[in-house]
Amino acid sequence: MVEPWLYGRSMGLSPVAVVVAATFWIGYGTGRPAPVTPLTMCLVVLGRHVERLKFLDVLLGDRPPLANEESFYLRILAGDPDAAAHQAESFLKSIPLCEFYDIALKALVLAQRM
Repeated sequence: MVEPWLYGRSMGLSPVAVVVAATFWIGYGTGRPAPVTPLTMCLVVLGRHVERLKFLDVLLGDRPPLANEESFYLRILAGDPDAAAHQAESFLKSIPLCEFYDIALKALVLAQRM
């Protein structure tokens, strides 16, 4: 339980992914602990650099699958102004207003491309 917390976050791994991977490797393999964190990190690195394996980075990594502007654009595109306003408020709790304007402008650029 210490390994996911200690190593996982510094390596860009989701702690939940490390625990699930440890359960898999112990249950599926020989019944003894394998080097879970390095094996899982290899899968994440493959997902970051091989386009067809990108799902591994999304599944096991700790980065969000969408950029902030893409996520905001999807909320607007869905026609749900309440969800878009809620997301804007959550952005404004963690970033300054001028950075939010950059996100909103990039979302508008995405809308113009479509």
